[in-house]
Formats: sequence, C-alpha cells, structure tokens
Amino acid sequence: MTHVIIRNKRCTGCHMCEYACSAHHEGAYRPSVARLFAAVNPTTAEIKGHTCLQTACAKCQLACPYGAIVTKTVSMKIAGSFAGKKKIGGLLLEMAAEADAVNYCVLGIGIDVNNPVGDFAADLQRDITSISVEVGHEVDRASFLARILKEFENRYLLVESGEYETITQEWKSLSATLENRVQIRTLKNSFEGEAIDIDEFGALIVRKDNGKLERVVAGDCYQQ
Repeated sequence: MTHVIIRNKRCTGCHMCEYACSAHHEGAYRPSVARLFAAVNPTTAEIKGHTCLQTACAKCQLACPYGAIVTKTVSMKIAGSFAGKKKIGGLLLEMAAEADAVNYCVLGIGIDVNNPVGDFAADLQRDITSISVEVGHEVDRASFLARILKEFENRYLLVESGEYETITQEWKSLSATLENRVQIRTLKNSFEGEAIDIDEFGALIVRKDNGKLERVVAGDCYQQ
C-alpha cells in the first residue's frame, strides 16, 4: 500500500496540502480533518510533517507548491470497528496509574470474524455484524490476527516516536462519532449534545445542548 509523507526540510507550512486533502475526502476546506498535515511550532517556527496512513490519493502532492510531499510504498491496511453503521468489534482498556505516571495498560480487542448473524441475540442482530458476513466468505483467523498485530505495532511505533498527532488525525478522519448527536453516560452524570472533536489526549469533546463544551475522558457514548 502507498502512503504519503512530508519532507520537513522542504515544507514551508503553507497548509495547502491540508486544504486539498480535506476538500477531496470531506467535500469542504477543513484542515483539522486532513489525513496529512504539517504542524508548525509557533515559538520556534519549526515544521514537522506528519504521515498519511490511509491512502495516497495524490491530491496533497499536487497541491504542494514546493515539492515537499513524496509517496512511499509499505504493507499497511487499516481495520475499522464498524462496517457501515453495524458494530464489528470493540476495545476495552484497563489502566493502573498514579498522579504523574502510568504503571501499565491492558488492552482487550474483540472482533467478530466468522460469527453468523444468527448467533447474536435477536435484539442485537440489527446493529451487529461480522467480517465474514460483510465479505461473503469465511476469513482465516490466524492471518487476520497477524495483520491486526502488525497494524497495532505500526501505531505503537508511532506512539513511541511521539507521533501523537498522526494517531489523533487518523482517528478523527475515521470516527463515526464526530459531527453526530450523542448521549453520554458517565459515573457522575449523563447528557446529550454533538460530538465535535477529539483532543490531543484522546478525550471526546461534546457541545452540550446549552452550548457548553464538555470533555469526556471515560464513559458510555451512544450515537443518536
């Protein structure tokens, strides 16, 4: 699979790539949801280009006036948690932390691979599916697991190298929650509003019906 990268030494921070990318994929000039972007440090003016992990549509490359964007071929494919509006997988993260340190995180990943729809409870069949149902044939689970682990490693290496913004941008571009009305339930309260953003720490930003912005770190989110 081919993806694109920004060569920092040639990039001037004009953001033309972000406008071209968002216009092509989202139908509007919204740099905040571009697959590829360049971060400019306001203090040092240092420019750091981030990698597009999804596709090399070349719109950003054509828009760059300085030849700062190049393509590179790697073996990579992104798996989502939803097929259309039907849930196909889920995550569970447990963490032990102190005020200034994370001791460990345990991540559980569940994906419906070869489950027939009839195996699900009757009241869930409308909202849940499996990969085999969507592709029309049984999937080799060992090969599928190997691909999941490889993709996990790719993202883990990005985290280790401090490429948090790349992860966040990819998350936003694939999110089925943003720009939709949601109901949030936490241990303390519940409320409704519009999911408008995901911040740099992974928290969901919701604009409540009274106009106030609420930062949701943990809880249940139901799309309405």
